Parts: sequence; structure tokens; C-alpha cells
Amino acid sequence: SIYVTVLTVCIVVVVATSAGYAFARYRFPGRDLLFYIFIGAMMIPGQAILIPMFQFLKAIGLLNSLTGLSLSYLGGSTAFAIFLMRAFFLSLPTELGDAARIDGASEFGVFWHVYLPLAKAGIATVVIIQSLGTWNEFMFSNTFISNPNLKTIQPSLYQAIGRYATDYTALSSGLILALIPIVAVYLILQKQFIAGLTAGALKG
Repeated sequence: SIYVTVLTVCIVVVVATSAGYAFARYRFPGRDLLFYIFIGAMMIPGQAILIPMFQFLKAIGLLNSLTGLSLSYLGGSTAFAIFLMRAFFLSLPTELGDAARIDGASEFGVFWHVYLPLAKAGIATVVIIQSLGTWNEFMFSNTFISNPNLKTIQPSLYQAIGRYATDYTALSSGLILALIPIVAVYLILQKQFIAGLTAGALKG
């Protein structure tokens, strides 16, 4: 679960910050159409793509692997993260980037040294939401992973619930262990997360 969550979060953050900045600061042909496609991807339920995703992972040899499971989460997750990061970058003043360009900064330098540090609240929000969603995901992990040794924490907890009897000791212990990483992530990033949720609430 830790491997899948960390890999998914890292990919989503890198893609979302780059794409969100591009959608917010650059004008290119088809920008709005492409953004609306990402918005549309957020509206597709996971159940609708479960079978196609199963066939796709099987075709590329990543079925029953943790890497393949991580990649299966990127569709809707990346779309939502791009939507969120675009809003954060739009809220930042363009004058900061113009001043950096006048001082000789490259376009990547403007993004890396000016806008990205100011978007820490948005990044923290994406990290917490994506970590929570990936860690607690059950349907994809239970479908795409059949090897008991590769089961993530949610399907493993479900195995403690039997048809005629339930191992409540194992279930309770597993639930406590499942809570610890999410609580730790939130405690570390809570200040940035709260700032991200309240960004734009006040003006002046």
C-alpha cells in the first residue's frame, strides 16, 4: 500500500503541477478543449472503466502488479489534480512571473523558483486528497491484484471478514494500522492543507 500510494502521489503531483501551470499561464491551440476533456474524465465512474482497464493492464503485462495498480489510478486522479492546481496558479499574480523574466529567468525558472513555491498549499491539498483516495481504494486493488502477497491494505482487511465468522482481532488491528499513515500525512501537511482550502476566501 505504501509503494502504490507513494508512486501514485508522486506521478500525480508532477503531472498536475506541470499541466496546471501550462493551462493557467500559456495559450496554445486547443487549450480549452483539452482542459474540458480533463474535466470530463473526472465524471467517469471507476466502475465504467473497470473491465477496459483490466484488459489494458493484461495486454501490457502489468496485471497483478503494484505498478500497474498505481497506473490505473492516474486517470481521474490526475484530472482532478490538474483542475485544482490550475485554479491555484490562476490565483497567483502574473506580475511575479513578468518581474522574474525581466531579471533574466527562463520559463522553467519562473515556474520552478517563483510559482511552484507559492503553490505549496495546492500541492499539499493534492497530496492529502490523493493519499487518502489511493490508500483507501478497494475496487481496483481487489480486482487487479490476485496474488495474496501483493494485496494492498483494504482488500487484506476485507479478508478478515468471513462468511460465517469474522476475525475481529485481526480486523481491529488492521484498521488501526490503516489509519496511522493517513493521520501522519495530514498532521505533517495540515497547515498547508487548511491554507489551500481557504485560499481565495478573503480578498484584500
